[in-house]
Amino acid sequence: PAGDAAPAGDAPSLDAVVPPSLTCAVVRTMVAAALADGDFADGERRLIEGRLDESGLAAEDLAQVRRDMVLPPSPRELAALVTDAAGRELLYRFAAAVVLADRRVSELEETWLERLADAFGLSAERRAELRAEVAG
Repeated sequence: PAGDAAPAGDAPSLDAVVPPSLTCAVVRTMVAAALADGDFADGERRLIEGRLDESGLAAEDLAQVRRDMVLPPSPRELAALVTDAAGRELLYRFAAAVVLADRRVSELEETWLERLADAFGLSAERRAELRAEVAG
């Protein structure tokens, strides 16, 4: 059902909620979120690999995502990919799902999510609402 939030670390299917035009931006955001603390945890990696498998991304987009796994994009770079509020909120939800995937949020991850929200122009209230939706 549309009103049910997915459990933490169990982001909804890309096909179900992501317009094809945003798929690459979502996956790149997920990669950057996973690497926010400098550690690509197993749960984060599984979550992202699952999204890549179902993404249908073009070869050049897949290559960009693989490059991002070495040098992730900054929050400002991610903000430049999507300029509308709905798209940015969607990216923030997926980033939060990745950060919450291992059920521990480090200080580095928390700081990165704050920087992402700032780059996206999300208010403190809205970012708390989005995090709550993802956390279930």
